[in-house]
Amino acid sequence: KVLNANGLSGIDAYRRMDEKKTGFLSKEEIEAGLRKYGISDDTGLYQLLESMDQHGDNLIAAAEFVQALGLRVKMQVGEVQVEMLSDLIAFMRKRKMTVPELFSELDEDGGGSISHDEFKRGLANILHLSPIQVSYLLKSMDDDDDGEIDLEEFYNIFTCFA
Repeated sequence: KVLNANGLSGIDAYRRMDEKKTGFLSKEEIEAGLRKYGISDDTGLYQLLESMDQHGDNLIAAAEFVQALGLRVKMQVGEVQVEMLSDLIAFMRKRKMTVPELFSELDEDGGGSISHDEFKRGLANILHLSPIQVSYLLKSMDDDDDGEIDLEEFYNIFTCFA
C-alpha cells in the first residue's frame, strides 16, 4: 500500500533501490529503500526481509521482492522465458555474479552489446538451450529490435518478469 501510495509498482521500487544495477538487492538495500517509503516497523520489516531471502544468500531477485510484498505485476515475458530467466538467475547465484558481470561474460568482443551469435554461444554453455529457445529469449530482451542486447535491455529483462 505504501509503494502504491507513492505511485510505484513493485518493479519500479525494486529498480530504484537497485542503484548499482546489479540485478540483486541485499536485505540492507531493501531495508533502506523501504524506510524511504515510510515502512519503519522493525519487527515486521525484519520478518519481511527474511521472507524475501529465500536462498539465504542475501541476494534478493526482483521476483522474490515482489512476491514477498504480495504485489502483482503484469507479466512482460512468457512462461518459457520465465523458466529460462530463473535458470540464469540460479546460475548467477551459484557463481555469485551480478547482471553486469553476466552481461560482460556474454559480450565476448567487449563491444557493449551482445550479438545474437554471442548470446547463442554463451547460453549454450550456461543453460544448454536449443537455437529456438535462444532466439525466443533474445527476441524478448531486444527492446529496440536491432538484433543485439545492450546492458539496459539485459538488466530490464531480469527485473520485469517478477
